[in-house]
Amino acid sequence: MSIFNRDSEEWKQKEARRCRNLDEYEIIGAETPELNSLTKILALICKTPIAAISIIDRNNFYVKSSIGISFERGDRHGTICDWTIEQEEVLEVKNSHQDERFKNNPNV
Repeated sequence: MSIFNRDSEEWKQKEARRCRNLDEYEIIGAETPELNSLTKILALICKTPIAAISIIDRNNFYVKSSIGISFERGDRHGTICDWTIEQEEVLEVKNSHQDERFKNNPNV
């Protein structure tokens, strides 16, 4: 697993570019009902009771569409979303309640 070093210049540049793109797309405050169909398909394909599509800015995550969760926003740090953007590979979490990285997260 290749995890980015947040102190590296590469990470800082990538993160700044990603956040600029979010600002340009103006998606954080936008309504996105078209994502609901995709979220349902993802839950069916993955055979899971929970599926979510989230956007992550500098400090927070925003759930744009979800099944099986009720929160819409929270602190990004330490979340599954945060871990996802820190690595280049796909992040698969088989059981978030047992995963050492997430089991103490209040959103799990």
